[in-house]
Amino acid sequence: PDAKPHRSLRAVSHRDEKGWWHVIDAKGRDVGKLAAFVSRLLQGKHRADFVANQVHGDSVIVVNAIHVFFPGHTWDTKIYRFYRNRFTDPRGPKVITATRLMMINPSIILSRAVKGMLPKNLLRNNWLRRFYCYPGAIHPHWGVPQALVPVEKR
Repeated sequence: PDAKPHRSLRAVSHRDEKGWWHVIDAKGRDVGKLAAFVSRLLQGKHRADFVANQVHGDSVIVVNAIHVFFPGHTWDTKIYRFYRNRFTDPRGPKVITATRLMMINPSIILSRAVKGMLPKNLLRNNWLRRFYCYPGAIHPHWGVPQALVPVEKR
């Protein structure tokens, strides 16, 4: 039996006692544009009470990270460097292309992009703690609605 047809709500916002949660469906979205949008949400720049030196942003959950895309030949030309042992390893950094990293863990591509879009200061780790990225369509956060819902029969 096939899975039931689902439709995407693209983005769902939900408020609870901890603040706002945004669930974003990344299917067919450009990595850079999505990362820029997510970083603005994490920093709280969309809010009227934005303060640059405090963590006032919202929590963001991104699902379907396996379906993001890069424009052009970026899949083959973009490389990710993972430094081993504080630059002292004789083998040098581990270099992986975007295609290979997508096969290993698709969430890392979007997480790295969002991390690069955030300001390089002491608040960056606090913002990244509020960012959750999942390769599949379902997230495990209780009380926060899913971005993919079953299609209603008419």
